[in-house]
Amino acid sequence: MAERWRVVKMWAAIIATGIVGSLLMFVGVGSVELLRKRRAKQRGTPLSATYVNEVTAMFNGSKRIELDYRDSMEIIKEEDSSGAPPAMGVDLDRKVVRMRRDQPGDGDAAEPITKRGSPDPSAGEV
Repeated sequence: MAERWRVVKMWAAIIATGIVGSLLMFVGVGSVELLRKRRAKQRGTPLSATYVNEVTAMFNGSKRIELDYRDSMEIIKEEDSSGAPPAMGVDLDRKVVRMRRDQPGDGDAAEPITKRGSPDPSAGEV
C-alpha cells in the first residue's frame, strides 16, 4: 500500500511541475514577444496567442471551428474590397476575355484575347 502512494505522489509531482513549467514558459515567450513587438520586428499572430488559442480549442470545440474559419478566410483572395483590378473580365457581345498577368514587369495591363487565343484586332493589336 505504501508503494502505491509513493507512485501516486510521484505522478502528482510530475504533473504539478509540468503545469508550473509550462506557465513559466508561456510567460517567458510572451515577454520576448512584447520586446520584439516594441522593436517592430514581429509580424503575424504572436506565438503566445497561438498557444492560448490551441489550448482553448482542445477543451472547446467551437473554438476549433472558429480557428479553422479564420485560416480559410486568410486564404481567400479579396479583389473587390482591396481595390485591385479584376483578374478576368468577359465581354460576351464582342466575345473577348481580358486576363491580367501577375508576373513582375508586366504591370497591371489586361490583354484582350479572342476565342482562338489571338489578339483582338479591334483593340489595335494584330
